[in-house]
Order: sequence, then C-alpha cells, then structure tokens
Amino acid sequence: MYPTHPLLRWLAIILLAMMPAVTAMAATHTWPGTAPCAGVLQACVNHAGDGDQILIATNTPITTGAAVVDKRLALRAADGFNPVFQNAGLSAYNNSGFNADIGLSVSNIRFEGGQISATYSGTGTATVDLRQLDIIAPAGTSGISVSAQSGLIHATLHDNRVSGGPTSIWSGLIDLRARHGGELEAELVHNRVTRKSTVAAEGAGIFVHYFGNGTDGQVKMHGNTVRGSFGTGGIFIGEGDYTYTAPITINARLYNNVVIGSGSALDTGIRLGVTNGQIHTHLINNTVTRVGQAFTGGRWSVGASTGTLDGLVHNNILVAGWSINLSDGVGASLANGNNLINGATFGMTMDASTLVAPARLLSHVDARLASDSPAIDAGDNDTLGLGLILSGLPSTDADGLRRFKKKTPTTAGTNRVDIGAYEYGDVSFSHIASATNTSGHTTSLTHPAINDQAGANLFATPRYLPGATPEHGHPIGTWEFSGTWNLYNKDTTLAMPLGARYNVFAAAAGSGVSRHVTSAGNVSGATSQLVLTDNPDFIVLAMQHYNSGAVANPHQTGVFHFSMGGGGAWFVTNLDTTRTMPIGVGFSLYAQRPSPNVFRVTASAGNLSGGDTLVLDHPLLNGNSCAQPVITRVFTHSDGSNFDMEYSTSRSRWIVYDYNGMPLGSRFHVLVNPAQAETCGGPLFSDGFE
Repeated sequence: MYPTHPLLRWLAIILLAMMPAVTAMAATHTWPGTAPCAGVLQACVNHAGDGDQILIATNTPITTGAAVVDKRLALRAADGFNPVFQNAGLSAYNNSGFNADIGLSVSNIRFEGGQISATYSGTGTATVDLRQLDIIAPAGTSGISVSAQSGLIHATLHDNRVSGGPTSIWSGLIDLRARHGGELEAELVHNRVTRKSTVAAEGAGIFVHYFGNGTDGQVKMHGNTVRGSFGTGGIFIGEGDYTYTAPITINARLYNNVVIGSGSALDTGIRLGVTNGQIHTHLINNTVTRVGQAFTGGRWSVGASTGTLDGLVHNNILVAGWSINLSDGVGASLANGNNLINGATFGMTMDASTLVAPARLLSHVDARLASDSPAIDAGDNDTLGLGLILSGLPSTDADGLRRFKKKTPTTAGTNRVDIGAYEYGDVSFSHIASATNTSGHTTSLTHPAINDQAGANLFATPRYLPGATPEHGHPIGTWEFSGTWNLYNKDTTLAMPLGARYNVFAAAAGSGVSRHVTSAGNVSGATSQLVLTDNPDFIVLAMQHYNSGAVANPHQTGVFHFSMGGGGAWFVTNLDTTRTMPIGVGFSLYAQRPSPNVFRVTASAGNLSGGDTLVLDHPLLNGNSCAQPVITRVFTHSDGSNFDMEYSTSRSRWIVYDYNGMPLGSRFHVLVNPAQAETCGGPLFSDGFE
C-alpha cells in the first residue's frame, strides 16, 4: 500500500518517480551489428538463444527473409528505425520430432511483398504474437498465415494492417487454421485488412478454419476492420471440410468488427460454415455494409449434413441485399435481438426488438453513425457488456474509444450502447483565437456538440504558433459561461494571442469521464489523488475546469500512477513539484484502457530530435496535417515547462515541442479520434476500392 501520511506519501511519490525502471530481459541482439549478427539476418536468428530478442536497426530494405526454427524469438524495430522487408518475410516452425515450445513475436515492421507464417506440429505450445505490422501481401497469397497441425498455438494479432489479394477461394489475407487434432486459440484485435482492387473477387479478408478429428479451439475478434471485395467473406469461420467430416465444436466471439464491401452483389460480409459439427457464436455489435450478403451461414462442404450454429446475434448493423441468409435449420438455435437490418432475411425469425430502418451511416465508405441514425442508444447493454467481460475483450468500439457513452453530455437516463461497431458521441475540432472570439486571456469556442452543454468535458492541446509573444504552449483551462465554452490562460496576466490554435476533444458523457475537485482530503504537496480505477495501464487525460473549482492554479499539470508493494492510485499534479496544489481546483478527467488510438509515448533516443522535440509515429497522424490529436503530460520528474504540438511538414509527422527542452524519458498520453483523423486526410479514402 502507498503511505497514508500526506508528507510520507509525497516523499514516496517523488522518490519512486525518479527511480529508473528495472525489468528482467532475455538476451538482446542488434542486427546489423557485430558478428554473428553482422551478415544476413538468418545468421543472427540462428545465433540467438531460446527466448532472446533481435532489434532490427536498419532502414535499408531487407531483401532476404529468415526462419525461426525450434525456438522462441522476438524480432522488433530498434528505437528510431523503420525496418522494411521487400519481397521477403519471416517464418517460424518446428522440425519433425521437436516437441518443445516455439514462438515468434514480431512488432513495428513493414513487409512489402512479404508475409509472416507460423506452423507448429509438436506436442507442446507455439506462441505467435504479431503487433503493429504493416504488410502488403504478395499477389494471391496471405499476409499472415498460422497453422496448428498438432499441439497448441496461441495466436495474438493486434493492430496490424494487411493489404493485398485476391487470395484463392478458401484462404484469406489473414489465414488461421487448426487441423488434424491441433488446437488454435486466436485473438484478433484492431487489425485492418484491405483489398484495394474494385474487381469482385473470391477469398476472405480474415479466414479461420478448424477441421480434423480432435481439433479444438476458440477465435476472438474485436474491433477489426475489413474493407474491399471478398466473395468468400470479409470474415469467414469454418468447421470441418469435405475430407475431414468428423464433427468438432469451436467457439467464435465476434465483437465490434466492421466489414465494408466494394458494393458488389458478390461480396460477403461475415460467413460461418459448418460441416457436421457446431460453431458456438457471439455475433455482437458488428457493422456490415456494401455487400450482397451481410451475415450468412450454412453447411459449406460436401458431406455436410448435421452441422449447426448456436449462440447470439445482437446489436449488429447489417446492410445488404440479404441482411441475414442462413441455410434452413442451421441457425435454429441462434438467438437474436436489437439488430438493425436493411435487407431481406432468411433462416432466422427476427426478435421484436429488431429495427428495420435506414441505418444512416456517414457515407458509403464510412460506416460510422450519422447524428440522426436510429442505431444510436438502441442497443442492448447487458449482452455486450457481459460478453466483453467473459470473453476478456476491451470495452472499446471499432475506433478504440470508449464503448459505453451517451450521445450528448445532457442526455437523460443511463448509458445505452449504440447498435453497430462504432459508438457515437465523441467530437474533435480545432479552434483559432481571433479578434471576434477573444478577449483578454480568454477565447470562446463555438461548436454544435458543446454549445449549451454545461455538462461537456473538453480536453485541449495548443498547436504551435510561430512568433507568438509570449511563447505559446502556456497552461490553459476550460470554462463554460451562459452556454458558451471558453479556453483561458491559467496565468490571467497573459493575453490570449490572436492566431493561437488548439486541438479540442469533447468527450461524450459516460463511462471513463468524470470531474475532480482538489480538497484537503485528496491533496498532498503538489498532487491530488483521483478517484479512478487502480489500473496503471490506463490512459488518463486531465484538463483544468473552472466551473468545477474556481481556484487559480497557473501551472502546467500532468498525471501519474503510483503504487508501492500493493494497490495504487492515479494522481493529478503540478509538473513543477515546488508548486503546492491549491484546494478547490477543478478538473475534467478522461480515462480508458490503451488502444491503437489512445496510447502513451515516451521520449527516447530514437524519437527525440534536437533535445526539445518528440516525434510521434502513428498511422492516422503520419502525413496527416489536419488531424487533431490531444495530449496530457505524464509526470516523470520535476518539469514545469510549457509545451505544444505541431505538424512538421519536413518530417510528415506530428511533434510535441518542449520550450524548456524535452528530457529523455518524458511521457505523454495521446488520444487520436479516428472519426476525425481518417476523414480529414487520413487513410479512409486511400484504400482504392471506393
């Protein structure tokens, strides 16, 4: 437990924050490096021991791949490097007779015309962990291929981008299989799979297949997006085939996934195929549009006679010529509720809660909800919430933002989830201080999402203003008066510079958003303890809110988590720790688990430039000058200097600039709103099939 006496607690916080982190690690090798890692990558892989990692420290295209054999190995980009494999890939497998564990972990690497494959045929366990990869698959092949031929494979695929195709009819750009008694436990979260061609084609975006006597396992998919023409299915899950007809039972958990076809009647959204076994299904809060069949299931192979589907079909948006098309009797045990369908149905009697109405999505290529969509606040909370908990999946939507939130801050009643994969409510916008909206140290905001919304919670980050006097990036707060929201310099002696720019994120009310007021019971020195879930992995944003507590605190603030030998807590603090936190200061707070778009970044030798500039690397920010990220600083040491953000045209990157120098180890919590960043200039309209 952390100390309870205020002085002891504060001393402990300072000491712990200044202590370097100590972690136990296996041997680490750098390639290219010294012999035997001076030549080809394969030599370095062969030299590495079981459980080691290899840091790839080159930006020169890598044209020769490597195989990890009979061992566990991690390969990742070295700090400051962006490795690219060209027409080459990585594989992992065990030799015949080798039954010990193997593993392949790969992260932060790009493959152009290459793939990653892993196969296991031993009696132990193989672990495959693939994260933040950008893969352009070779023509007609998979970008990621995993096959459990015996034993057990744990496959974790998080935040990867895979494009290419088409593949052959019974395969996919992500291709996962368990066969002949192998077991596959797979988790796919926030992957993006794209087929760019506008020509209708077979194959699948994500293809998962279990077959053969004794084969077992479960697949969980959450927040994945599949875009383009896939005749076999944007997402396909199959049990058995014409050669292996022995019945097996598998579990499929599909939550918050998005499939957007090319508009061809031959495209299929989510497809489940059984032979003589059973797929236990959770098909919950998915969105499927621009396809001929949105959700289809049946006995899919020669010799199939008794296969069935059971489980839940809830809270889905299904827009197609055939919204639901199930072979006669196959889906008799599927329960449904709170779906929104635009199209015909067959093989399922729809529950009375079904909505038959235009989905009102933003556009034919953007499946997020428009403000007048009937899907807003029309879903079933219990089915989604309990399902996410039991499946061990995050409580986020397809954008990686909070799943349970209200349409507007003043919406009456409890939070009710939206139908579909995206949750409506959060808003991002930019603001420029001008002569018409600025007076003294205050500038007024105007946006329909926050006008006359006293319950709103805003989080703003200053953007660099060339030539500003005084320097920009000074501490700001939010203030609502008579229906209008304002940003103000917390040092009221400083006028708000005309031309000052801000990125603003207005968080919808609901889980994860709260207010905090400092008091004698929660303040110790420069800090105030927050009433937040004790989870050090949380991403927390904090912004001073004058209406909650009208006491001045003209200092830069940040957040941190502290624990010592047990439970811990989150705190908001003055970054200059010589400045005592006053009693009666109000804050707006935002907290959620990390996701691809809500994350922390740490200043390192590889991303720190010139001693004062932290360079961000994120697919929705890179090359996207009109994005509107917001940040909160994480307290790591005494540092009360001002900072702001800027889009660097020369780097094609967003940066964080510290006016007093950015120390190594500085950390920030970052939130990127995909609904804004994708549509203003990001990758949404660059997939090529629209």
